[in-house]
Amino acid sequence: MASKEKIHLVDAGLKINSPYPTILRTERDVDLIISLDFSAGDPFETVFSAKEYACQQKLPFPPVNESVREENDHPQDCYVFEGRRPEEPTVMHMPLFNLQNCQGQC
Repeated sequence: MASKEKIHLVDAGLKINSPYPTILRTERDVDLIISLDFSAGDPFETVFSAKEYACQQKLPFPPVNESVREENDHPQDCYVFEGRRPEEPTVMHMPLFNLQNCQGQC
């Protein structure tokens, strides 16, 4: 790279604000995705966006229950969305602003 006059870089989180598209490629054969959410908004937006992206691209993704959206204002510190089949990764999702870190003031 140092010998090239010009290089092009792309933010891996450009599409979903997280690098899910690069990780979900089937040739990666990923078993576990550690998803860290640092946004002050919806703490599940990236997970649901990744789920939708995976569905559109016909990529394996674990089930994510819509009921977690009820916890938008008071998320836990860690959620595990477990793959049901060998090709589905497990996603450990950790919102930064959660009941543990914010002591109920999120």
